[in-house]
Amino acid sequence: MAQLTFLPKIDRKATQARLEEVLENVRIYRQFGMIRHEMKVTASSEVRYHGPTNMVGKPAEDIALANVGMSERTYRRNRSSAFYKLAFALRLEVYETEETGGNE
Repeated sequence: MAQLTFLPKIDRKATQARLEEVLENVRIYRQFGMIRHEMKVTASSEVRYHGPTNMVGKPAEDIALANVGMSERTYRRNRSSAFYKLAFALRLEVYETEETGGNE
């Protein structure tokens, strides 16, 4: 017996864009209240006494990990599913529309 699917398909890119827009608004509103960690956008004036470390910096992800309080490996595992669940919780999901021909 074949499984029936009653749920419409989700347009993941449109859902992600809509959720990111809302999260950007939340970030702006949050600046008026409690600020946890923010990304550095200017160079630091600290003296570096060592040579180059040959490491690529990801400041946005580092700040997200610090705010969440979990390891990078766990963060990477849970990021996509959490993004998807958050879109549903905030009712920001965008459904794909099926194009049908005929007299409909």
